[in-house]
Amino acid sequence: MHAEATRKISKAAGISPSQSDQATVLLLGHGLNLFVETMGLIVRGVFDVSAHLLRPLMETQSLVYACAGREDFAARLMEEEGEPLKAAEARKLFVAHVRTEDEDLANDLDRIFSDDADAANDLAHVNLLHGDKLSSLEGRKVTPVFWGITDPAEAVRQSQAVLSQEHTLLVSLKAFRAQVVGRQWIRRLDATDARLVKHVKSNPSAPDRTS
Repeated sequence: MHAEATRKISKAAGISPSQSDQATVLLLGHGLNLFVETMGLIVRGVFDVSAHLLRPLMETQSLVYACAGREDFAARLMEEEGEPLKAAEARKLFVAHVRTEDEDLANDLDRIFSDDADAANDLAHVNLLHGDKLSSLEGRKVTPVFWGITDPAEAVRQSQAVLSQEHTLLVSLKAFRAQVVGRQWIRRLDATDARLVKHVKSNPSAPDRTS
């Protein structure tokens, strides 16, 4: 669905795309690569590396929302000079839009985004958190594990974060490119809501790591 929407938006933009179209297409391409590669690392059990990519996934999702919705934000992303567009500003725009419709939901989203951003920021920089995702510590003995481990609980936790960001990114296209992506695409996206909520709310079991 991500690739399909990107192709449709690119085709509709034609040979003289607006800066919003240009920025959106570029971000969608980067976002798709991030999503596919992060999920691939999770499947392989390379959790220390996939953790690094959670922050750029969040940033891309926020930037797509801002650039697909507003030409001025897209212009700031596309121009090399001037004040650059930052993901934190884009997230504030999203919360502000929600606040015009639902104050309580906006407050909840603001809290969730803040918590997720703090966690993703910690994981974006190399520290003990990454070592903990690929080694086994028993007493005073540390056993390193290379090229991935089997840990269903960690796979669920990380996939919950990744899929949530991917879904929110696609919802931005539903909001700002509805005519381009089409009703059938939107119905397919809406049909994923229940499964996504069920997965995100699932409680992963305790780790069971093997090399």
